[in-house]
Amino acid sequence: MLAEKILKHIEQSIPLPFSRDCSECEEMHNGDLTKRIKRVIVEHDMAEVKPDIALLDEADKIIIVIEVIVTHKPNEKALQFYKQK
Repeated sequence: MLAEKILKHIEQSIPLPFSRDCSECEEMHNGDLTKRIKRVIVEHDMAEVKPDIALLDEADKIIIVIEVIVTHKPNEKALQFYKQK
């Protein structure tokens, strides 16, 4: 459902604003996912981890991964993998 909504925004060029705290500079960054993201993959197999949603650019480079937390958060191994990448 979330992946479908993101894809709809990309296909119809509807802005999809986001904000995030940067762990490197400790500042808030804002942007529009539709400017850079071109593909949405559900349960993308990254060998070591499998995020619920992966957002890729036009070169198929993973820009953002999304873990949907319903019953438990991702394990520590997955969190460390995401931080390193």
